[in-house]
Amino acid sequence: MISKYVTAVEIADDPNEYPLVKIPPFLRAQADVLKKLTWFYVIHNRSIKTQQHGQRMVVRNLFKIYLDAGVSEDSDVRGILPESQKEQLRQAETKEQQVRVVADLISSMTEQQLMMTHRKLTGIELGSVTDLMSLL
Repeated sequence: MISKYVTAVEIADDPNEYPLVKIPPFLRAQADVLKKLTWFYVIHNRSIKTQQHGQRMVVRNLFKIYLDAGVSEDSDVRGILPESQKEQLRQAETKEQQVRVVADLISSMTEQQLMMTHRKLTGIELGSVTDLMSLL
């Protein structure tokens, strides 16, 4: 369907012509229906909203944990950070730079890594000794 919508669009030859982009009315109507269905079944879906709320909380919580660890004088607390981020946070001169390092760290994680790291750092799941081997 996407290719049908893309190929049906026409651009005006004259830059002074209005509208510059011409979309056949029946395709515009189809796209409007699809957008309404998306809002109804996806964006306003309670299950998805619940999941997204939980995901936002995990990201916020992990962000705070890492940011606090980055400025901590306690080597055990700082030890939760990957080596490269420890060094970057040590070199960060401003709060904004620290925030950027932590944001980059979190955004580089897959959803699975994010959830597992959060569970371990909050004590929900402790992991095992074999987990340590993958960090070496």
